[in-house]
Amino acid sequence: MKINNIFFCLFVLTKLSYAETMGFVKLNSEVYQNPYSQKYSENIFQINRVSHIQSISDNSTWEVSYELLQIYSDQSQIGPIIDYSLIEWGYRAYDLNGNFYRDEKYFLVHNLDRLSYSYTKNGFNIILGRQQISFGSARGTNPIDIFTPFSFNVIDTEVRPGVDAIRVRKELSNSSQFDVGIIFGDELIEKNSAAFVIWKNYQSNLEFAPMFAVFKQAHLYGLDLTFNLWQANWWWENAYVTPRIGQEYLRSSFGGQYQVSSSTSGFFEYHFNGVGSTSPSEYLSLSNEFAYQEANVFLAGRQYLDIGGGYQLSPLTSIQLAVKLNIEDHSNFILGAFENNFSNNYYFNLGAMAGVGQRGESFTDRKSEFGDFPLSLFTRLRYYF
Repeated sequence: MKINNIFFCLFVLTKLSYAETMGFVKLNSEVYQNPYSQKYSENIFQINRVSHIQSISDNSTWEVSYELLQIYSDQSQIGPIIDYSLIEWGYRAYDLNGNFYRDEKYFLVHNLDRLSYSYTKNGFNIILGRQQISFGSARGTNPIDIFTPFSFNVIDTEVRPGVDAIRVRKELSNSSQFDVGIIFGDELIEKNSAAFVIWKNYQSNLEFAPMFAVFKQAHLYGLDLTFNLWQANWWWENAYVTPRIGQEYLRSSFGGQYQVSSSTSGFFEYHFNGVGSTSPSEYLSLSNEFAYQEANVFLAGRQYLDIGGGYQLSPLTSIQLAVKLNIEDHSNFILGAFENNFSNNYYFNLGAMAGVGQRGESFTDRKSEFGDFPLSLFTRLRYYF
């Protein structure tokens, strides 16, 4: 029996059994303005997700989540065209054929995003199968989050793609935890896979978490610190990567968040990207580096400052504003968003993203990192069940 059929049968069996059922339906719409021709293009993403969590015993549970995505993309006017028929979800040993249907601008894609078994006893938690694995405490850029990080311009960051893994966590004491895992890549090939170990230690207001990972024939040495000081939350997250082929590099994020009042909060974060460039003319060539091809690095410059905050207009309505500054080429990425919980389980979002900075004559003529980023307006309508 093909692996796709096995996954599908397991999904159906889980659905028919007694389980806790939850999920959502989302409609995301984005309109972009081409920075070179001033023409507009539109993307529409419609996501349907259903999740089932079944308790087998007092110590064990099954979890399965399935998504069906409809994508309409009119990208003829902006930059390189994304081929949604080649969409990949990351570290997975075997996967469904993601495409149900496609034509020039419409794609119907499905995704078995979770399929895992969890067992907990005597301070041990073991998770086998497709699951979420993410790391780091930084808010803008997470240097140690190398498996499924979100880029700075992703609108929907609620659910990370699942990866195929074996993960074991052990509570060593009330203030210490050991976390180790193996993540399986395409067809279980070693060079496509990864492994990690993290030791988390809590002392007073300080959380200290050293990390070591092996991935895509590279080593990562990480350290994540979080602490409370002056009534603010602080973080300092670091990763030093040594690939088998290519340059070694350091990435580091330091920042803090402060609750100004019950309705207002603010944050800042400085990020150093040791693999980036100080020259905009070199940004495009960085795509050939290991960090960008295999380690999910997406920023091209070297130094950044993130500043932002949120304000709660009412218990059901909020606004947010964030700015990412490339310190060396002086370009900015600006994000503003509005959210309203207008009915039980229904949410509406309205927002805009824009790049500010020196602009080139074409996509390949880069004068700054964010100057060529198109003006983007987006809406989101979400329903949870």
